[in-house]
Amino acid sequence: MLFLIGRNGFLSFHANMTLNVMLMSVALFLTAKNSRKMWEASEKTRGRIKKLSDYSFGAYLMHILVIKLLDHNPLFKLNTLQFKPNIGDFEGVLLNPAISVPVIALITFLISLTISGLLHRIPVLKRYIV
Repeated sequence: MLFLIGRNGFLSFHANMTLNVMLMSVALFLTAKNSRKMWEASEKTRGRIKKLSDYSFGAYLMHILVIKLLDHNPLFKLNTLQFKPNIGDFEGVLLNPAISVPVIALITFLISLTISGLLHRIPVLKRYIV
């Protein structure tokens, strides 16, 4: 029962180290692992998946930096609750989290993957970092 208690002493079901998050992660992994048996990918698709898997660890390492840059950018502020461009007296727009969270996740994923792909082209970084 200790794994369900969060830092503040209350019951938590969405913290990173809780049992239900572990079970969901295992279920997602097994679904992805076993679903590849259901379909045969073309050679072109396999190449894209291979390239995506090559860049994914670098994107994982980069995504926190991208999130911080989106939130603390001097040109605009973008987080799950608001979009506030730095334009005069404009107060910004409140965002619905049901829309903003997937949009910001997609933006973060694409920027992180692009940076990882660019770093992957530098031989020294490709070998030791990415």
